Amino acid sequence: MIAFIDAHREAYGVESICAQLPIAPSTYYEHKARERDPTRVPSRVLRDGELKVDIHRVYRENFEVYGVRKVWRQLNRENIGAARCTVERLMRALGLQGAVRGRKCRTTIADDSAERPLDRVNRRLLRDADFHVSTSLSEGMSNALLEAMSWGVPAVVSRVSGVDDIVIDGESGLVFEPGDDRGYIAALDAAMTMTDQAWQAMSQTAADTARRLFAIDTVAERHVALYSRLLQRQEAVA
Repeated sequence: MIAFIDAHREAYGVESICAQLPIAPSTYYEHKARERDPTRVPSRVLRDGELKVDIHRVYRENFEVYGVRKVWRQLNRENIGAARCTVERLMRALGLQGAVRGRKCRTTIADDSAERPLDRVNRRLLRDADFHVSTSLSEGMSNALLEAMSWGVPAVVSRVSGVDDIVIDGESGLVFEPGDDRGYIAALDAAMTMTDQAWQAMSQTAADTARRLFAIDTVAERHVALYSRLLQRQEAVA
């Protein structure tokens, strides 16, 4: 999506393209800023990059037979601190797997033609929630936030990339600066002491905003309109 915007930004501008796609202009600009200044990349991403090199080295040096447990223990022997779950996650991302003795055992073979029982739980998780809370330090356009708002659940969120495009502080949610503990506490306090009337108004605004900007029909229409304009421009140039 970033490459697509790069290819057409001169003709249409970043904001007009992002208005038709499920990406905020601030998210795009953050990606470009990280390309220019790698130090803006979150520390976890930098650490994952370093660990991937060490994991791949250990895996290769041991004839590509080590699994998660043995790779993790070898890293610890080399004083390379990493949680076992982190090693597992990164090995999965790298497509690395240890040797397995014998054949893989399949205990269950699904019958695609068989009828499956309906979901009788009648889940009401989001509908029963009072607020959606997110304290992310770095994030793109949050699908969880959009889903909560579509159910009329106001948000208490940090001002990360994309939030300002969908959450209006005090109207469709409460916003605080990333890493600001006092701001987070103040936002939670405001949420906890909010009157029923104020909550209802905020809930309705959140739902209207999510459905107006990101309903499936709306997003599909924007995509079709954008591609149509690009095709027309390409035909005109040809």
